Amino acid sequence: KEREGWGIPSSNLWGTFRPRQYAAIRARVPHSPSFVWSWVEEEVDHDGRRFWRLHSGCDGSRGGVEGGGTREKETDGFRSGGEGEEVWFGFDRHDGRNYARHRVEHRRGTDRAGWRLITEWVQVNGRDWGWRLTGEPLGGDPPSGWRW
Repeated sequence: KEREGWGIPSSNLWGTFRPRQYAAIRARVPHSPSFVWSWVEEEVDHDGRRFWRLHSGCDGSRGGVEGGGTREKETDGFRSGGEGEEVWFGFDRHDGRNYARHRVEHRRGTDRAGWRLITEWVQVNGRDWGWRLTGEPLGGDPPSGWRW
C-alpha cells in the first residue's frame, strides 16, 4: 500500500537512509526528522580538566550501505578516532527494507580495551519497526559509567 500523497510504498517509508551516522533512521518524506543515537565520553585533558566528547558520526569515505533493493548487502564500515583510539562502525547485514544489523566498536589505549554495541532493526508486518541494542566489553576493564 502506498503512503497517501508521497508516492512511497508504506513498506519502505522508514529506513536506514543516513550514511556515515551511527545507527540512524529516517522517513523518506520531505523534511523528515532523523533519529540517530550517539554517545558521550568523559575525558581528562593534560591539565586534569574533565570534558565530554560526543560521538555521532564519521567523516570517513570507505564502505557504506545505501537503502533500497532486496538482497543482503555488507560493508567494510568506517574507521575514525583520535590519537590512541579507534572507532569502527558499519552494517554487518542489511537488505534495504526489512532488517539491518549495525555494529560499533570503540577501542583505545595500549590494551585496546573498549566496547562493542550492536543495533538490530526488524520491520514487522511491512510497517512497524522493532529495535534492539546489545553491548559487551572488549578486553581490559569495562569503560567507566557503562553497565553490562
